[in-house]
Amino acid sequence: MASQQEKDAALNPSTVSAAYETMLPKWQMISALLGGTCTMREVGKDYLPQHSAEGEEDYANRLAQSVLYNVTELTLNSLVGRIFREPIEMIDPDEKILELSRDVDSLKSDINMFSQAWFREGMAKGYAGILIDMPAIVQDEKAKRTRADDLRENRRPYWSLLSTENIIFMHYERVNGVETLMHARIAEYKVEMNGFVQEVTTQIRVLTPGKWELYENEKEKDKRKKDVWVKVEEGTYDLDIIPIVMFYTNKESCMLCKPPLEDLAYLNVRHWQSNSDQINVLTVARFPMLAASGAVQDSSKNTMPIGPRQLLSMRDPNGRFYYVEHTGRAIASGKDDLEMLEDRMAAYGAEFLRRQISGRTAFERAQDAGEATSNLKSMATQFEVSLNTALEVTGMWLGIDKVGTVKVNKHHTVEEDKSDPLTILGSARERGDISLKTFLDQLKRGKSIDDSVDVDEEIARIEQEREDGLTVDPSQPYSTKVKQTSGEIDEAATKGVTDATTPKPKPVAKPAAKKKPAKK
Repeated sequence: MASQQEKDAALNPSTVSAAYETMLPKWQMISALLGGTCTMREVGKDYLPQHSAEGEEDYANRLAQSVLYNVTELTLNSLVGRIFREPIEMIDPDEKILELSRDVDSLKSDINMFSQAWFREGMAKGYAGILIDMPAIVQDEKAKRTRADDLRENRRPYWSLLSTENIIFMHYERVNGVETLMHARIAEYKVEMNGFVQEVTTQIRVLTPGKWELYENEKEKDKRKKDVWVKVEEGTYDLDIIPIVMFYTNKESCMLCKPPLEDLAYLNVRHWQSNSDQINVLTVARFPMLAASGAVQDSSKNTMPIGPRQLLSMRDPNGRFYYVEHTGRAIASGKDDLEMLEDRMAAYGAEFLRRQISGRTAFERAQDAGEATSNLKSMATQFEVSLNTALEVTGMWLGIDKVGTVKVNKHHTVEEDKSDPLTILGSARERGDISLKTFLDQLKRGKSIDDSVDVDEEIARIEQEREDGLTVDPSQPYSTKVKQTSGEIDEAATKGVTDATTPKPKPVAKPAAKKKPAKK
């Protein structure tokens, strides 16, 4: 028989899934790091424990001095930037889809801006979703409305990015052999003005295929009322699916996924703790402690004044004052620990860009080098699938079958970055593998030189420079040879230039030293 607590949970739309409870601590750690030094100080003892013999005031001072080296955010921004350093390519889009792509969220965000935020949320938390919604209309007006009414009122689909922590429950069922989302609950926040004060109300949106409901907690509005969730709105929509599209980086199951930066986040928290101790020990080491031998401190005084106009004295003639200083060994150990952590964090980010081979035999891998990929490239491919699904759902709202497709940049592995086209061209030209004309043609095609440059005229100029005495050595493209006239070199032309072909003058032999006459 179900307990009262289980009965209450069954009637409470804010009840979260078991997967949500599993993922929440990971999201909280990553969110705190992404919030920076301010957020890490706010959460305090969650990620910076208090030492056993450390007083509250000492801990507060140590926390206030701690500064976060935010490698998690730096790595996240770098990886996301690699994906979106080239704009998303739209292939054969429908006209309406192309128009919507310039403002996908009704907040003036184009598809590139919105997709970057969506991918960043998923990359940080492991997964992220968007709700593709349509402004609701009153039930009585549905029969009277036409497409022209929608166009006049700018009623059209729009995308809303769902914070991962706000997706509190999802349930899938197999329908016609396909895993289909049948129930979803999203936490939302309604902001209203009450005079000059903003009032924020938590709402739970419940979605099932073709239907939506909105719940609010009575106690949140009036503390005297019970903790009961009440349905405040409901409605239907024309789709037979729930218009939520999810992006997983490496899905394990529904709402379960290891965040790609989780291990890096743990290292970053460890660095935060080690750096806090290092700052604290530096504070201690910088101030030597005055000690006295043979003196007894007055019990009524907790401190002793020390300064240039203060007199230190003691009754014991054999007593003495002296300073006790830190040896510095702990500082060196702390520095080594911080450097080790920073090296490990730097290496962690690079792992996302390394090419990897999928699980095949050595022969198959040798046969098909195209299987080589990287973790980041794999995530970009998954995101491309999610983005195309979002376009399809948008087309469902508009009654469009062929919405087109999108293509996401996937050229961002370490090896690909090293294969810079200009470097390859320059190396080929230096080796003499390509002609000067081909070299210039390729530079022009790659926009490295202006379109107005005539390649044939440029080659003619180069030939003229050679006739004038200025030649280029293909093996040393940045050195020049200068023409000699009447055995003399033009000083103005050769200023700062070394001519390897000019013979160097032979050193003048020193005259033989005269021998002194031998003494008789």
